[in-house]
Amino acid sequence: RGTYGHFDDGYSAIQAANAALAVEEDAAILLVDDGVYFGVKGQDTRGIDLVNNTSFISDFLELGGRMLAMRDSLEKRGLAEEDLIEGIEVVHNSRCVREILDYKVSLTF
Repeated sequence: RGTYGHFDDGYSAIQAANAALAVEEDAAILLVDDGVYFGVKGQDTRGIDLVNNTSFISDFLELGGRMLAMRDSLEKRGLAEEDLIEGIEVVHNSRCVREILDYKVSLTF
């Protein structure tokens, strides 16, 4: 889904991932389809009266979390790596499978 306004949106995902990091577990977030909008820099949520996710993303990355965005999803939405918050890795579909298999637990939002 898009970035804001859903119970199972990126905000919930970043909170769960930061909780994993807090108990010293590795955590990665894979942005797929409209989820890539979550990682776009320069988000301004003042007009919709919701918390801006970018500070949570920065915290997650600074704590050692990894955020990956699927290249195909970006391209289909007219986005490029330069549109993303610094530190987000852009990956091809084939690498996504390997990344997912590296983790013991997977949550889908």
